[in-house]
Amino acid sequence: MALQLMKILVDATATIETDPTSSRYFYITTSTTAGGATLDIDAASFLDDTGAAVTSLPTLPTNNSYFNVFINGVLQM
Repeated sequence: MALQLMKILVDATATIETDPTSSRYFYITTSTTAGGATLDIDAASFLDDTGAAVTSLPTLPTNNSYFNVFINGVLQM
């Protein structure tokens, strides 16, 4: 049987919305935390980029969001 090449023709339209919002929050620790211990940080303890206190952290949409955690400027896994 001879080889047949087929060219598939598809008519499609894509709608892509991009509206990234970057928010950074900082926490300055006041004491040491023992290794293996759990550290709970209240949302009101964070500062935003301007140095203003944050009242609550934003709710991230489950379908299109992510967060990165940095400790001493090092990205955590």
